[in-house]
Amino acid sequence: MRALYLLLLLFFSYVGAANAQPVIELDSSVVNRSIANRLLYYRDGTKSLTPEQFLKSDLPLERVHAGEANLDFANARFFFRFRVKNMLAYPDFFLRTARPITNKVFLYEIENGKIVKRMVNGDSFSFKAREIRDKNPVFRLSIPPGTEKEYLLELESDGEMISLPFIFRDRESAVGIMYNTQFLSGFYYGMLILVGILFFFFYLVLRERSFLFYVLYALCLAWMQFSLDGYSYQYFFPGAPWFANHVVLFSAGLTSFFVTIYCKTYLQVPLRLPVFNRYLNIVLLVIIAAIGISLTNGVLYRLSYPLINGLSLLSIVSANVAIFLTRYRGYSVSVFFTLAYTVLILGAVIFILGNFNVIGDPTVSLNALKISSVVEVLLLSITMANKYRELQQQKEASDRELLKNLAERNELMDSINTRLEAEVRERTSEIESQKQEIESQNKNIIDSLQYALRIQKTILPASEKMKKLIPDHFCLYRPKDIVSGDFYFVESTQTTAPDSESRKLILFSVVDCTGHGVPGALMSLIAYNYLKQGLTERNVNSPGEALNHLDLGVQQSLQHNSEETLRDGMDIGFCAFDPEKRLLYFSGAHHSMYFVRSKDKPQPEVTENVRRFEDGQHILYEYRGTRRAIGDQYQGRKRFETISIPIEEGDYVILFSDGYADQFGGSRQKKLGYRRFREILLEVVSLEGKKRDEHLAAAFDSYRGREEQVDDVLVLGVRF
Repeated sequence: MRALYLLLLLFFSYVGAANAQPVIELDSSVVNRSIANRLLYYRDGTKSLTPEQFLKSDLPLERVHAGEANLDFANARFFFRFRVKNMLAYPDFFLRTARPITNKVFLYEIENGKIVKRMVNGDSFSFKAREIRDKNPVFRLSIPPGTEKEYLLELESDGEMISLPFIFRDRESAVGIMYNTQFLSGFYYGMLILVGILFFFFYLVLRERSFLFYVLYALCLAWMQFSLDGYSYQYFFPGAPWFANHVVLFSAGLTSFFVTIYCKTYLQVPLRLPVFNRYLNIVLLVIIAAIGISLTNGVLYRLSYPLINGLSLLSIVSANVAIFLTRYRGYSVSVFFTLAYTVLILGAVIFILGNFNVIGDPTVSLNALKISSVVEVLLLSITMANKYRELQQQKEASDRELLKNLAERNELMDSINTRLEAEVRERTSEIESQKQEIESQNKNIIDSLQYALRIQKTILPASEKMKKLIPDHFCLYRPKDIVSGDFYFVESTQTTAPDSESRKLILFSVVDCTGHGVPGALMSLIAYNYLKQGLTERNVNSPGEALNHLDLGVQQSLQHNSEETLRDGMDIGFCAFDPEKRLLYFSGAHHSMYFVRSKDKPQPEVTENVRRFEDGQHILYEYRGTRRAIGDQYQGRKRFETISIPIEEGDYVILFSDGYADQFGGSRQKKLGYRRFREILLEVVSLEGKKRDEHLAAAFDSYRGREEQVDDVLVLGVRF
């Protein structure tokens, strides 16, 4: 019986000792180091126990087994009751109790089993409610030397990892650590932001997507660490606890997403590893879903903590697998890139294993992630710098190849021009002199397309000639490329028909050759030469005959043999004005002419195929030319007709290519169209002098906006 009594006495003594409050004696061996392993705690999984109920209860307690311990991902409330005896000569201490991202931290001062003081901390409360404005949950304690006080610490989590750095610091060390932490953090985040800014400029220069995803990864990594360290709560969301709680998981999910997509883009996984690419796409979709879950509340939010941690590890492992498979397939992968992901996976494994409480010391896991991320970013920066150099070398090689092809192309064009010049030289001495001038200019076309523009300008009428022959005119001429397939032709001539008297005519024309740029410019040279030749041909005495002559010449120039024929040509509107008889003659090849007359004057007689449009002051007539293009050998030998129109003072004749009306733009990104084009022209004819040119150009630019010009633009208007 006595033996049984002794056993019971020993058992209850052991239980009582196990639940006894630990007394922490503050001396030089305790201050400034974590002593969490001296604490006993109770875990309330229902979060229903109040501090007052805990103080009155005799619940079984567990011991913390590490100096700075992780208590796992928990949706629970933890109570730690302890006593502190000050063995030092100063009374003031600062107690750090939890990680920066802990939801709720309460410290109660106890006297005679009752709470006499309550202190609040944690990111579920406004940052302004903290007595100590520090990113970590820190409490100021005043314990006179030689005295003892009792405290109750309460920690509460909604699913994140509960970590317990239980450290008493004196004032001097607390201030020193705060400044050192801020300095190192500033260096760390400054480096990541600098990397992001620098490589963003690289992206703007190269437009290479891997640079953009690297920038986004570096910035999200900085944001995640910024949030883990409590700075997002302190500086971005000090009065918004919900955002402070959710931003950590959100930024961690984005970091995992961009590190995966960056690796996928850099390694060209879709092209090199199509099967593995489908797997990575699934991982990315799961990460996106996890990011969405992290913005919820309740059970899903609590599940997102282990889910995002696991996906972060999976994404890094997948990246390393992608590197291995890429190398295995025989593709070259930068050594720095491989080392970066190797370092990252080591740091991430240590960090995530620490979160899952496999590694007991949180300081090791947190610092491992930061150190590995710094090394990784430095290695990836070297990788991207090397890639920038490689892209520049590729660009230089491409430029050299382009210059070589351009030289060959210019040599081909030079040979074509030489052949054309020989054909023209046989027909007229006047064309011969002009041809020699063009030949001397074309010798320099192999050096630059810019010089080709100077050559083309020689076929355009000089401004002095324009003012002399058509003094009252407006003109908008905008090539799409350096050289143009559109040009305008202004000349004067004498008719030479043997059965009629000689008449002086003023000629003006708008020509729209097939294509634009160099092909169109070559066609424009052909057209110009035959138009000039027609001035001296005795059987060319009307616009229709001039077009027939041009059509025959173009077909002969572009037909190499009976089996091979180029399907190129041009549209043209050709006018001849007889100033003595006040008659205008017009002929068009797949081209219309607009004739504008004021409403207060007699209107011309028109046929049914002439369309009529009007506004408040003017009437616009559309005279259609022959429905066949110059050089079109598939439309038979239909000859071009000439029509005549009596001219009144103030009448306008407008010739144009299709570039103005075919321009895309506006709010709906559609063609401007001929209806709006006619409205603009009716606005223009109401103006005077240079205002007409300015309004015509401004209307085009306004409609085009930022859209690319689609074709050469030419509009020529003459007022009589």
